[in-house]
Amino acid sequence: MRTPKIHSLNALIDFLNENKGVSIEKYSISKEPLDSNPWLSGFIEADASFQVRTTLSGKYPKLECKLEISQRRLDHKGFDNLEFLTYIAEFLDTEVKKIRSDKPNPEYRVRTTNLKGNIHAKNYLLKYPLFGTKHLDSLDWMEVVNIFDRKEHNTIQGKERIVKIKSGMNNYRKIFTWDHLQKFYNVKI
Repeated sequence: MRTPKIHSLNALIDFLNENKGVSIEKYSISKEPLDSNPWLSGFIEADASFQVRTTLSGKYPKLECKLEISQRRLDHKGFDNLEFLTYIAEFLDTEVKKIRSDKPNPEYRVRTTNLKGNIHAKNYLLKYPLFGTKHLDSLDWMEVVNIFDRKEHNTIQGKERIVKIKSGMNNYRKIFTWDHLQKFYNVKI
């Protein structure tokens, strides 16, 4: 475990050890490299969003491609989420920002801000793909990252391709396929 949920797990282990006569070893926060297992994929599936911005009109046209994770600053037990979010931010070559500070439940945000961070996220997702509802959005987002990496976002065709990809992402997606789930379990019988 990488999040403050470890405290609740260890409290349960303490309870079981004291009241049920068992001897379960408690856990510490995982410090394994993020790219060594699919934990971050699960976290992205639950709490991240793939964003593509295409503001082509106006004085300052803007094309952006970002992966964003937002979490409340304190979990329900009062533990701060900053440590594990900082670990994710470093992995994605970005930083943790405080947002919604004036709200009852302020949050932290980790957002990729450069091509290097996006490529790092893309390579991770190629190694540990998503299998839930965000799978298709992750594939579209990775295609946009590739367009940026090839510098095609500076061409008319590249911009048109990005706009087309964005028009079918997230809430605009109309076609869903679940073929990728065939690879979810690699069971050998």
